[in-house]
Amino acid sequence: MSLSPNERALTDEALQQLSVANKWLLRAYRAEEDNDALTDLSIATRMLELAQEPLLNAKRMIKTRKEQDNND
Repeated sequence: MSLSPNERALTDEALQQLSVANKWLLRAYRAEEDNDALTDLSIATRMLELAQEPLLNAKRMIKTRKEQDNND
């Protein structure tokens, strides 16, 4: 079964946050100053952390749906 609309929305949200994290990782990669690289990596790390929440929620929704399907 494919992702439900809600699961897709959560996955889309995570993808957007991962895209932002990627932008900050690239900035850190190109940074000429250590302080700039540290700042950029800190932001990238935070965006990666934020991306986890919608992914975990989508995973939980899928597991719940599977359990309900198995009980029917």
